[in-house]
Amino acid sequence: MKRSKIHTRHRRILPAIIAVGFLALIGISATFSFYSDSFSFANLFHLNHYEAEYVETFESPENWKTCDEVPKTVITTNNSTAPFKVRLSYEEYWRNKEDNANLPLQKDGETLAIINFQNEDDWTLEGNWYYYKQDLQPGESTTSLFKSVTLNCQSNLATNNVCHETENGTVCETPEDDYENAKYHLNITVQTSSEEFSHDNEYYTLTVNPNGGTYKDSSDVYSERILWGTTVDLGSIAYADHELVNWTKNENETHTGTTIRITSDTTLKANWQSSLFHNVTINPNGGILAGKTEPIVTSVRQGTNYTLINEEPTREGYLFDSWFVSDDTEL
Repeated sequence: MKRSKIHTRHRRILPAIIAVGFLALIGISATFSFYSDSFSFANLFHLNHYEAEYVETFESPENWKTCDEVPKTVITTNNSTAPFKVRLSYEEYWRNKEDNANLPLQKDGETLAIINFQNEDDWTLEGNWYYYKQDLQPGESTTSLFKSVTLNCQSNLATNNVCHETENGTVCETPEDDYENAKYHLNITVQTSSEEFSHDNEYYTLTVNPNGGTYKDSSDVYSERILWGTTVDLGSIAYADHELVNWTKNENETHTGTTIRITSDTTLKANWQSSLFHNVTINPNGGILAGKTEPIVTSVRQGTNYTLINEEPTREGYLFDSWFVSDDTEL
């Protein structure tokens, strides 16, 4: 056995390797198995349920007197399973008794019915609509934008008799009074939507005051009705030797940029600064100013104030007296 093993040792290396290889392959194939199964998932898609509740607090007065304040509130509640958006608008008018014709909201320069608002920080006015700033979540309610309506204490709905003297004495006549037995209407419209509100066919007025310059090649105040959501190019504004700083929007806001998106009646006034500059030279005249003996030159925009260096020049053997400008005016 020993002799035979020595004799065949070298020749059995390859068959041994092949055998190990086969054993390995057989072992791997034995671990594979086939599995088959099936399962059905029943997926139900439930649509959101939308339901809004509108609660109004108002009691129509039978005899509305001057200075009387009548409560008027409107609240929207979300009884849905999903949030939605809320907006509202209102319309007010007077109508007389005779022919049900509309009457002006003002008489003798006074607004007759005054709407008292509240919670205005919760709403945003865009055009004719007030938008609730937050999406109304299920189970929540809006605040009421309206508080009450007051018949203006300064209003005069009565008509005074007109009197004049005749041969038979004083004669007084009562002119026709359109507001006698007239009725005031305040109609409020509330809308809710799960998506952004549509603004189809909503137009607003854009007014542009070039304020010394020109807009669309005209120095006149420009006005145009613009479809809601339209972005207007303001690039045609110009003023010779001036640069546009910004715009004053609706008297108390600042607008920058060359475009504006129209979502409400908008008034813009251009604010300018000169584009011309002039050199201001401060000459210490033999003295020393800010550590320098040579003149200090500063470029200053036309129309702006220049502030002198906050120190006096010094010169050995001299006391500083004053400054003189180029036209020898003493400062």
